[in-house]
Amino acid sequence: MVIFVKAWAKTRTINSPYHGTLSSYGYVLMVLHYLVNIATPPVLPNLQLLWQRSKMPEGEGMEKESELIKGYDVRFWRDEEEIRKCAGKGELTRNNESLGELLRGFFVYYAQQGVGSPMGGFNWSQSVLSLRTRGGLVSKREKGWTGAKTTVDGREVERGGGGGGGGTTATTTAGDKDDRAAEEGGGVDDGGGGGAGGGGKKGKEGKGREIRHRYLIAIEDPFEIEHNVARTVGHFGVCAIRDEIRRAKGIVERVGREKNSGWGRSMGRGGVLGGGLFDEGPDREVLEREARERERRGREARERVERERLEGANRQV
Repeated sequence: MVIFVKAWAKTRTINSPYHGTLSSYGYVLMVLHYLVNIATPPVLPNLQLLWQRSKMPEGEGMEKESELIKGYDVRFWRDEEEIRKCAGKGELTRNNESLGELLRGFFVYYAQQGVGSPMGGFNWSQSVLSLRTRGGLVSKREKGWTGAKTTVDGREVERGGGGGGGGTTATTTAGDKDDRAAEEGGGVDDGGGGGAGGGGKKGKEGKGREIRHRYLIAIEDPFEIEHNVARTVGHFGVCAIRDEIRRAKGIVERVGREKNSGWGRSMGRGGVLGGGLFDEGPDREVLEREARERERRGREARERVERERLEGANRQV
């Protein structure tokens, strides 16, 4: 399922931090959150919580000593042999849903809120996906992830612009491209981590590493918990991601209603339903450029109307 979602995101051109969308690692965490916390019963156990099970005797992979790396708690149940034994006995999951059913639930959960969505759906504007947490969610307010901020060498500094959190729809700035390039090309790898110390660009004085943090989508790294894996996602990116998830939900649900339409025909490229999950996605950079141009023209038109209104008022005086 992880491979399927990653391939879908790549084909639909929504997995590039450089272009303001989400990294593959972010989609992995989204899938794991659904399988661990949302699917009923859970498909996967939460290994970060299982190490705490007091009924497990010492020596069976449940480390009881403190294990901190750079101040972060990285403990989890890591005894692979014991995990395989428990899985073989059916102790880790009792979920019998097919891959198709799980994929449908995944897209519905992230596509809509309210009745009909698993656990009421994901609240993009208020929730932080937190895999380490029981239940898998914390609020943006609780994390302090309610607005964009900039850090230099891990210290927060005052700076305007950038994307926001808590449902704001701020656009990205020209400097965002530097952050995205660092996120995708070297500062923070696709495997996560990085936090306040990875990615970004040199400060104006050439001292320290400057990082912009946005919280339009909030996905907490399971270990480096101050790092938002989705920090490069801007306004156009979050809109594209949510639109594509809703599109995928519609395709999957239509497949379920269509008789004699298999996954290969209806969900592949050029499916019989007027578009498949794996139809090639649009060029997001071109779309963003066109949207910015429309915004610029609209802003200029509004300013021109306001100037003419003021000039008319002055002539009357």
